[in-house]
Amino acid sequence: MFTLNLESPSDLRNCMLHCSANTGRLRLLWLLLVVFVLGGCASTPTGALQSIAARQGLDESVELSQNFSHRLFSNNKPLQEGVLNVYLEGDGLPWVFRYFVVADPTPRWPMMLHLMAVDESAAVYIGRPCYNGFSETPGCTPDLWTSARYSPTVVNSMVDIVRLEARRRGATQVNLFGHSGGGALALLMAESLPSTKTVVTVAGNIDIEGWTDLHGYSPLFNSLNPVTRPALNESIVQIHLMGGNDDNIPPTLARKWIWKQPNSYGVEYAGYTHGCCWKPEWRRLLKQIARGDLPIQFSAKPFKLPERRFLFTNTEAAG
Repeated sequence: MFTLNLESPSDLRNCMLHCSANTGRLRLLWLLLVVFVLGGCASTPTGALQSIAARQGLDESVELSQNFSHRLFSNNKPLQEGVLNVYLEGDGLPWVFRYFVVADPTPRWPMMLHLMAVDESAAVYIGRPCYNGFSETPGCTPDLWTSARYSPTVVNSMVDIVRLEARRRGATQVNLFGHSGGGALALLMAESLPSTKTVVTVAGNIDIEGWTDLHGYSPLFNSLNPVTRPALNESIVQIHLMGGNDDNIPPTLARKWIWKQPNSYGVEYAGYTHGCCWKPEWRRLLKQIARGDLPIQFSAKPFKLPERRFLFTNTEAAG
């Protein structure tokens, strides 16, 4: 396994020379160039993340779990009915060209940070262990953002931070919002967070084995797979938002999980992809969740979420 650290032009040149001498694959060089431009050209991935947060007026802090440091960004809005919204990012950039582990997996385009910017309720963006500038700290090894990215080690550390932050804010309940791999973490974390009120996944990676099989990726041997876990407490409302044109995590991968849950709903957005176009609807969706216009009510009155097409609920399995 070869680890790439693309933090400067000289790093890119050296890597390109090394790769050229050993593989001669032009497409690999092009991909490395794209990664450099997107991730490390202006500063570092963490620096870019901090700049985005600063422009959005978010406060930054670092919190410690038992074993890891986590970088947090908060909007410091007042709690509404004691509920704290928690935002969980996707997997970032663990690999390049499948064979090379990137030294810093920090997301190059933090979608959940952009979504949180429009949240008018109390909200916090919680980074994963070893992400956002901490990849070289003690205890951090590449498996924590590759094969063990959804491991108990990662999940428990995230749960510790949610509990700490909820206690600091005086929150009695949390809503967990997760994009892609952050959706997997949201479901796994909810098992250990009795205060969870709602879980919303956005293009969530709910069936890890199905996802790796679909793309021919190496299995994530050291990770938990949400679809094989017990159903969540029926008091937790689950809303799974999926893009109809998502070829990374297609809606079909969520079906098995939704069918076995007591209070879980899937909504497909026609034309949406894995990363587009969630932000225009986000403010409206947040308001509807805060009002209680949840899918559980759709049989009694029109379903209020801004869905393009209602996809399925667990009740279909019984029928």
